[in-house]
Amino acid sequence: MELTISDGVDAAVAKFGQEPPASEIITKWDEVQETYGGDSLEAIIERAGSDLDGMSPTSLVRVFELLNAGAKDDSVRSCLERELSMATVAAQSKEFLEGVRAMVVDKDKNPQWSPATVAEVDADEVRRVVERKIELPF
Repeated sequence: MELTISDGVDAAVAKFGQEPPASEIITKWDEVQETYGGDSLEAIIERAGSDLDGMSPTSLVRVFELLNAGAKDDSVRSCLERELSMATVAAQSKEFLEGVRAMVVDKDKNPQWSPATVAEVDADEVRRVVERKIELPF
């Protein structure tokens, strides 16, 4: 059976669709929750051990604050607007350029983050960005 656009999505799924493999995350969910669930980023970093070594301290704070805000929000659109705002700020940061330099340009895999630790990151500024949403264009 040849398929054309006019046959529609259901026909395409019937012909080419497959059951996805079982998710591996399900088998590790308890471990993920134990390590990365928590009220403080510092406690999560401590429990994560070397898993977060080399990660940008600012990005860790950004993700933590986005996840906290998203956990209190029942709107996917609102979460996406918040993430768009954060992505816009992150993409324009010196930190992003340093990550690209370390991983893509020089390939030394030795980024020199500034600030160098989570404690030095201005979490209030990160929260202000989290509170500013960029309206989605659709």
